[in-house]
Amino acid sequence: MYNPAVKTHADIEAAVKKAAAENKFVMLHTGSDWCSWCLEFVKINKANSRIDAVINSSFVKYELNNRKEKWE
Repeated sequence: MYNPAVKTHADIEAAVKKAAAENKFVMLHTGSDWCSWCLEFVKINKANSRIDAVINSSFVKYELNNRKEKWE
């Protein structure tokens, strides 16, 4: 889910271009696999197809990894 090895700037730029092409907004979700609330947010969205459909109808989602050492 939150891949620490991605090229963030290039991926966000691609998400912005995709959103513009689809006439949508970008939903930048900052989180990490070590964050229980972040994982719960994703779990709730995937479990409830209505929430996921609403988000997907208006947004291109991008999950930005937030390293744990920044919070310690």
